[in-house]
Amino acid sequence: MVIAYSPHRISYCGGGTDFPEFYEKHGGAVISCAIDQYHRLGNDDYNGLCSGSDVQRGSGLGGSGSFHVNFLNFHNHMNGMNPRTPQYLAEQAYNLERHLLDQSVGKQDHYASAVGGFTWLNFRASSPPETYTYPESLVKPILEKTLLFFLGQTRNASARLFKLQHGIKDGSLELILTQIKQLTIELHHTITNSEYDQIGRILNDACILKMNGYPDASNLLIKAAIVEAKMKGAEAAKVTGAGGGGHLLVYAEKDTHRKIIGAMKKLNISHVPFKMSRGAWVEK
Repeated sequence: MVIAYSPHRISYCGGGTDFPEFYEKHGGAVISCAIDQYHRLGNDDYNGLCSGSDVQRGSGLGGSGSFHVNFLNFHNHMNGMNPRTPQYLAEQAYNLERHLLDQSVGKQDHYASAVGGFTWLNFRASSPPETYTYPESLVKPILEKTLLFFLGQTRNASARLFKLQHGIKDGSLELILTQIKQLTIELHHTITNSEYDQIGRILNDACILKMNGYPDASNLLIKAAIVEAKMKGAEAAKVTGAGGGGHLLVYAEKDTHRKIIGAMKKLNISHVPFKMSRGAWVEK
């Protein structure tokens, strides 16, 4: 049996700036973390090709990007065409989903899944993005303060991303995405300089911009969850991915985690423990 694994991701900051409609004019920046929630694709002598994921579709953890990375990684492996680098695999997967399948997607999910780790992506016009995976020692304090929750609601990400793409094209999201990009660059410098006391503020500012720019990214449950998390001591709370459901990232000191988890439980929102993951791989 051959099984391919590709991780899902948490997007900390910069979503939307990874669309070529934006970064080819203004440049883009994303910081994300691959996590130990996986898409799996394998074969055996009895069932043929089998596919499955640890997360539901439409959960805001980069599921479609993870799937296309895994599909190509499995296909390449079975045909003796292993990609030269994880970045090359990410580009293959993005081109498949965006150009061949004509889906409204950016690049961050494919890179997060293929490259793995806690990663900075610097998007540039007419060239693949610069990737930098932070040393584990540098991001350990951030991961220790991060909580992930499943809201119990999924949503149609394709429709939301299509709307985002057209908002970039018509210029209505240009200012907000430019501000989000600047916050992501600030977050990158903050991480590399170990200025951890600034991270909560940056994440909170990015969340406010996102909510203002994409009103349908939120709903009553999300608003209630963010309020409850902050009342229990969270520095920031934001939906992952396109919003409207899926998962909630909460950034808070460890001594407040128990209270936050309890508050989310009362809203029927489930805590999802996670660890940072390596990038996509294939094993026998």
